Amino acid sequence: MRHRLAFGASAAIDEGDLPPITNGAWGVDTAASDLRLSPGEDFFGHCNGTWIATHPVPDGLSSLDQFTLVTKSTARRLRALIEDMAAASPPAETRQRRIVDAYTAFMDVEAIDDAGIRPARPALARIARAATLSELLTLSADPAMPSLLAVGVGVDPKELEHLLSLGPAQLGLPGPELYLASGAAEDRIRSAYREYLAFLLGEADEPAFASAEDLFEFERKMAALHWPRRVLRDPDLACRKRGLADVAALAPAFPLANLLPESVRTRANVILAHQTLTPHDRAAPELAGAGLPAMTRLIADTRLPVLKAFLAVHFLGRHAAVLGREMDEARFAVLDRLIRGRLQQRPRWERAIEAVERQMPDLLGGEYAARHFSLEAKAQVQQIVESVLDAMRERLTAAPGLREQTRHAALAKLAALDVQVGWSTSPRAYDGLDISPTNPLGNAMAAARWQEENALAKLGLPVDRARWPFPAHTVNASYREERNQIILPAGILQPPFFDPAADPAVNFGAIGAIIGHEISHGFDDQGSKYDAAGALRNWWHPADREAFQRATRPLVEQFGAFCPLDEGRTCIDGQLTLGENVSDLLGLQLAHRAYRLSLGGREGPVLDGYTGEQRFFLSFAQMWRGVQRPEALREQLRRGPHSPAPYRVNGTLRNVDAWYDAISISKENTLYLPPEERVQIW
Repeated sequence: MRHRLAFGASAAIDEGDLPPITNGAWGVDTAASDLRLSPGEDFFGHCNGTWIATHPVPDGLSSLDQFTLVTKSTARRLRALIEDMAAASPPAETRQRRIVDAYTAFMDVEAIDDAGIRPARPALARIARAATLSELLTLSADPAMPSLLAVGVGVDPKELEHLLSLGPAQLGLPGPELYLASGAAEDRIRSAYREYLAFLLGEADEPAFASAEDLFEFERKMAALHWPRRVLRDPDLACRKRGLADVAALAPAFPLANLLPESVRTRANVILAHQTLTPHDRAAPELAGAGLPAMTRLIADTRLPVLKAFLAVHFLGRHAAVLGREMDEARFAVLDRLIRGRLQQRPRWERAIEAVERQMPDLLGGEYAARHFSLEAKAQVQQIVESVLDAMRERLTAAPGLREQTRHAALAKLAALDVQVGWSTSPRAYDGLDISPTNPLGNAMAAARWQEENALAKLGLPVDRARWPFPAHTVNASYREERNQIILPAGILQPPFFDPAADPAVNFGAIGAIIGHEISHGFDDQGSKYDAAGALRNWWHPADREAFQRATRPLVEQFGAFCPLDEGRTCIDGQLTLGENVSDLLGLQLAHRAYRLSLGGREGPVLDGYTGEQRFFLSFAQMWRGVQRPEALREQLRRGPHSPAPYRVNGTLRNVDAWYDAISISKENTLYLPPEERVQIW
């Protein structure tokens, strides 16, 4: 059976009039509910329907949800921070001065428009002058320039040391599917993208560059060699350690050494993504012939003007926001308006903050956390973390049928889990990075070089567990397999996800479920392949692993039956979203058990007629409250590892026994699943 849900319609409102984040007296906005919708038919709509019906998506957004509202609120706080810094006139070379100068340079729209494409001319000329593929690859080794293959620093998942990484270059369109899939929407996108390429090459005005049609055909061939996203989730296939000589042997006609930074060309080991399959991997025959070796052959066989055009348009597209209004608007028209459904560009100041984050991601986070996140709030979050860990420990200890080998290793992994809350204790200061208040393109290029030099210094060293992958004001959370580590930044530790003054049931239903979700990633279909230290190592008894895989298969089928677009023809990819769906389900079950443990055997109070159990599930549903434009939803279904929000709620809850009791769900309800069909993991 295929299920469809109605999504709210989009209409234009001024982004400056974004709705407030409303949480009611005890943490849930009951006025957002639509009581005309039965909770057993559509719990997401029941909890959020009135809000969705009265809050269309603003022109500058592709979706409007709780994460967006908190991100926007956080951005306004960051803007105030930067303006306060600027008013204080910080000394040269300080972190505050670097922040202010990077922000000021990006905000000087008049100077940027006056200069237009001129700041990019030296880079374009370097590309045009390259006489051979070797010279072009040497140029690509500059981290401030685009590359024909992606080179960086990654982590060997087995030895847990930093190594060079090599993978496919980023394409102009967001994902290979848009080059290859059939459909009217895809045809429109491809047509507009060709026009965009022609515009960029016309602006570059270099006879050495090929035509837009030739360039598009090259990108289409590259896209055909990419592995499917569901395969790339599997670390056993997607990441392999090889010696540099072995890598070169995969593509003997390709001058690989020129692509690598000069300082590391003699390093012994490289991590490969998209490597050729071995006979052992023939369970995925559709991948044979694709991947990196095929990409290197394609590059070696492609005419130099086409490769030059690729580098040129990717340089211009990457920096369009600082190369004049016309360049900026051309990029927005295709990559934001057409693909994601945004009707107008986001505010310049907001994009300036993002530019500062890209260049110096650690700097703003500490300032934000110091002003907006207290030690008391951190301690309260840590208590919730401990409660959810207790629930997982209890679950692993009691899991039926597990062999002791598996149970012991799983408990050891949980015991070793490192949970970091609030802010990084080891931020980078960006010493030696020169930032100008008048050269936004130069700032971006200088930051790219500084960051690569900083990353290359880690080659051969163990994983740095104190270094965060994002700043403290990020409105998100993450589990990092290679570190067996959860990061809960200050940005997400605010209402509606966490509120020190909210009812405990509400906090457990929101931030508790997020914490449970991240813990569960260490035990989902892919995260469970890593051990307590974060190494890619099989710690399972074979029979337990097989039983685990059987237990997760129904989730693939359940979510694959949710088809929100094209009259039921475009559905969620249940395999691509499996890891997130497993973590949503197990994480919510852990949070609920943690809430029950926190009560010490008592029942929570009744507030405004809602029991503690009901408030827990209301909080979970309202955390995912939101509406998407159809274009954004389609893009999420193409590429996203997460299921759309209505299904993260309804598809998860129908597998949770406690929800049936709390909300009085019966066999007559559409979301009802018989107990024997409810997925139980661990």
